[in-house]
Amino acid sequence: MSHSNKPCDYWNDLGVSQRPKNQQRDRRGLRMRRKVSSRAPNRAGDSASPNEVVAFHSLPVAGILGAIFAALAGLFAIFLVIFVVWLLAAHGDESTLEVVRASAVAWLATHLVPVVIGGNPLGLLPWAFALVPIQGLRKAMFWAIKSSRPRALYEYWLLAGFVTLGYSTVALLLSMFAGTPDLFTKDIDALTHTLMFATLVTGSCIWQDSQAHVLVVQRTPKVLRDGIRPGLVAAMILLFCGALVCTASLIMQFQQVRAVTGLIAPNSVDALFLTALGIGYIPTVVVWTTAYLIGPGIYIGSDSVISLATAYQGRLPAFPLLAVLPTQPPRYGAYVILIPILAGIAMFFATVRERWVAPSPSFLVSALSSVRVSELVTMATSVLTLGGVIFIASSASAGPLGLTLLDYVGPHAGQVARSAMAVAAISALTMLIVPRVLLSALRSFSGRNATEQ
Repeated sequence: MSHSNKPCDYWNDLGVSQRPKNQQRDRRGLRMRRKVSSRAPNRAGDSASPNEVVAFHSLPVAGILGAIFAALAGLFAIFLVIFVVWLLAAHGDESTLEVVRASAVAWLATHLVPVVIGGNPLGLLPWAFALVPIQGLRKAMFWAIKSSRPRALYEYWLLAGFVTLGYSTVALLLSMFAGTPDLFTKDIDALTHTLMFATLVTGSCIWQDSQAHVLVVQRTPKVLRDGIRPGLVAAMILLFCGALVCTASLIMQFQQVRAVTGLIAPNSVDALFLTALGIGYIPTVVVWTTAYLIGPGIYIGSDSVISLATAYQGRLPAFPLLAVLPTQPPRYGAYVILIPILAGIAMFFATVRERWVAPSPSFLVSALSSVRVSELVTMATSVLTLGGVIFIASSASAGPLGLTLLDYVGPHAGQVARSAMAVAAISALTMLIVPRVLLSALRSFSGRNATEQ
């Protein structure tokens, strides 16, 4: 019997017209997996493509090079903006070197490093502009991952540490040598703020990298992993409600905002720059609104607070977004508590739970077993995640706007986070325990009726 070189002739010689179905399925599945893998984006999507060749460097070299690249990219972007503003706006006899030094200070300000202008501290900064250094750090971190090729989880964190330390060192050097007597940042603030900033960004990059993500998931207990997502869901609901109320307030107060803008920026160029600054402060105002809805409110100075129960009657600086602050407590203030309650209920439904049935006809036994330890640990993780997100957002949205009456403007992060955690935890625990207690009582009542009959 002669055989040809074609693979399918083997089955024809055996009298089989086709390959076995299981082999056909295996080959089709292999082809499908190849197609999906070729189309699927890399989890570290902001880095180079998987087929791109990146020169190999050790962990310290890759981390330091990435940090320098991120700092230079951010500095260049901020310098272009400051230079255009300097050219178009009215300016004096500032030299190019002074513009460069001001750009370095502005770059530090994008990391929420407080700036001192003419002796007045400015700590309440537009943190929407933080997208500039965030993008630079993300690109640098993903490049460093591809260049150093870490394998173990500790190597990823070691690489993130090198990037963070290199980045904060650049920030410290800029703070030491770029400031002027009228415009500067404190060195300790530059170091600590950029350390925290870079740690958050590089940590998120590790979570996004496919291999590191798997390693993190493997090392994290399931009861903790299951609690992160519900906490993020609750935090996003609170911030989304804050964004809705903030948008509605801006729409209703649009004429007043426009009047303030025209007052302090009469020409079109100044109005354009003021509008851009207002856009940068929008996330800040959204967090203010969220703190207002949660309950603690916004502090103007050390003692005055704007909340659902009180309103600030003093004079505020002429800035468009400050025109949306309420001048009197709302009539619906008593019902706003439903928003954090809704966040807690959403956190409950987003939590992975096991099916529960009353284990005994005894009401006491069933009620005592209505909550499992694993569920409490997961819910505690959710509450802590919620509190952490709200605390970070509130901290970034507060700070001084000068001295005396405006030495602190914004929410107190600890108060807002504790209030959100308390209301959400009570709501979620109520949704978890009350139905089970009722089922325990129903089974106990049914068991008594059956015994009596």
